Amino acid sequence: MCGIVAAVARRNVVPILLEGLKRLEYRGYDSAGVAVVNEPGGKVTLFIADYYNGHVRAVGPDGIIRDLSDEGREAFGAPTRVAFAASGPKRGWLYVADSSEDKIVPLIIPRIAPNLVPPPRPPARRVGG
Repeated sequence: MCGIVAAVARRNVVPILLEGLKRLEYRGYDSAGVAVVNEPGGKVTLFIADYYNGHVRAVGPDGIIRDLSDEGREAFGAPTRVAFAASGPKRGWLYVADSSEDKIVPLIIPRIAPNLVPPPRPPARRVGG
């Protein structure tokens, strides 16, 4: 049995998503991996680890659900957690914990799904001396 929690709103949806996940606890779900990424203009992208089906999915500001496992040709046994690098040299990378192999798998989102996150800004240049 699967449980899906989603929210579309012009406000912070994190409390709504957490309440939805809380209501699914009685079904015996033991893992949920969700990363919420703020985008320019108040939009968000959600990354979801689908433990039972072995996929990592994303819902971009356009509302389209993408299976990153298919787009990136990455196979997962049991993805349980996701973390998104929002800044720094690895900005745009999604790190997935795969509990079936006890490893962290990096997905380079700008390469496999370039429309999901804006490209990193170039480093600031120093002017003058």
